Amino acid sequence: MKATTTIPRPLRFIITTIEPCTTLYGVYVGLFRPEVLMPYYFSRGTIAYTPDTKCLYTQLAGLWALFAFILGVLLPSVDDVVFWRRACLGCLLVDVSYFYAMSEGGGGWGGFLNFATYTAWDWYTLLASVALTLVRFMVVLGVGVKGEGEKKKI
Repeated sequence: MKATTTIPRPLRFIITTIEPCTTLYGVYVGLFRPEVLMPYYFSRGTIAYTPDTKCLYTQLAGLWALFAFILGVLLPSVDDVVFWRRACLGCLLVDVSYFYAMSEGGGGWGGFLNFATYTAWDWYTLLASVALTLVRFMVVLGVGVKGEGEKKKI
């Protein structure tokens, strides 16, 4: 089945346009402003950036660049809902590791889930990440996808 006729346009727009743009910003920060990532994205200010770990941020930027390429270039060029589901499922692996890394940086799940201590930036990062992850879950699970009377393949 075609992705363009089965996956709702708003979901396709979020996945192929919004997400790659936000991811490319992450690539930029990882390559040129890595000191911003640790205190603001991962550790909620509890861990400081050290220049001797720059190589890890460069590698993270490369992963995010691949993520942006898959979502912004590869998916729009393949009009097959099964391919989209598989690509989104693969991206969910990155999402799981991202949330796990955020919990590790925030002092474990107890610190990560202590919403009373969240700053405005913490809330923005969490809600934006969760929203984009939910869109991928919707595609993988077929939520809102037309033609779901047929058997889904993942």
